[in-house]
Parts: sequence; C-alpha cells; structure tokens
Amino acid sequence: MGCKNLAIVSSSVGAVFVTFSTDYVFDGRKRAPYTIADIPNPLSCYGRSKLLGESLTRDFSSKFFIVRTSWLFGESENNFVKKFFQWIKEKDVLRISEDRFSTPSYTVDVAGAVLDLIHTENYGLYHITNAGWCSRYQMSRYIATKLGWRKTILPIDEEELEMKAERPFFSVLDNFPLKETIGYTLRSWEEALEAYLESLK
Repeated sequence: MGCKNLAIVSSSVGAVFVTFSTDYVFDGRKRAPYTIADIPNPLSCYGRSKLLGESLTRDFSSKFFIVRTSWLFGESENNFVKKFFQWIKEKDVLRISEDRFSTPSYTVDVAGAVLDLIHTENYGLYHITNAGWCSRYQMSRYIATKLGWRKTILPIDEEELEMKAERPFFSVLDNFPLKETIGYTLRSWEEALEAYLESLK
C-alpha cells in the first residue's frame, strides 16, 4: 500500500510521482524485447507486487512516471556485479547461468534518463535500460575480461541453480518511446559496465 499512499499524497499536492518497476512483470515467453504495449504476466510474488504498484499509481496519481528497468548495478551492495566480486574471491570455479537474458543497467544512466524524463511532463509508462542484452554468463565473462581475472567461469542452465523464485528467461525491455521523449538512447550495457568498473578503481 506504500505506493498507493505516495501516489495519493503526490496527487493531492500537485507533485509528480515517480515509481520504479521491473522486467519481472513479464513471463519471458516472448523472444523479442518487451514493449510498453505488451501485456504483463509476472511469474513471482516480486513481479506481481511491482505490477500492483503500477496499477495503483495509475489509479491514484494524476501526474506520474512508471519506470521499468532491469538488472541494475551501481553503488548498492545488492547487485550482481558486487556479488560476482565476492564469488571471485571465494571460489576457484564459478558456475553462472547462460540461459536467462535481460539488460544490465547502470543506475547512473537510468537516474539521468529519469531526471530528463521528468522535465518533459510526458507522463506515463516507460522502459529505461542500457542498450543491448546478455546472459549472466556473458556479463560475468565481460567483467572478468575487463579486470584481467583468470578464474574459471562455466556456463550452466538456470535450473541447476535451484532458484526459489521463478523468473522469466527472456525479459529484455524495448525502450521506445524513451528516445522520442528525451532525445537520446542510453549507451550499451558494455560501455556502462566498463564505466562502472572504472569508477571502482
């Protein structure tokens, strides 16, 4: 209900409400990037809660931006890149999923796009991610190569990880109409990840 309350309060004072959602609102059965016109079908409680937040935002806010994004990395400790750093320290051989695809997205880039979006007053639903997509395995190999790490990284199927929550196998987001609204597209996930790795040195 937090999303509902914030939407109500922001609407009552004429403020713009920005809320963040996820690629996990989709079931992953599509094999092309999901657009804002595609019908969500979340597989997990997390995805369903985010979709509910989207609905409440539409119902109770008059000026809003709903931002779906994916595989965020940045300053927070709770992201795949930071976890990968820890695994590299602890294990000689890493086994990483190669059959689940989405877009790693740099929080700095997403935040910048959101700030530009707010100034447009073109309210509604947007997908905001860096460009391109990959698997977690491809992302891991990219990090290891950039940092010169020699640990063994093996590709495995997601099922071997025995994840508790079901997740979509393909949840890449199509960023249209973001470019048409703010005038540019975000850089590739590789460029963004390289910039992030440089910032950590």
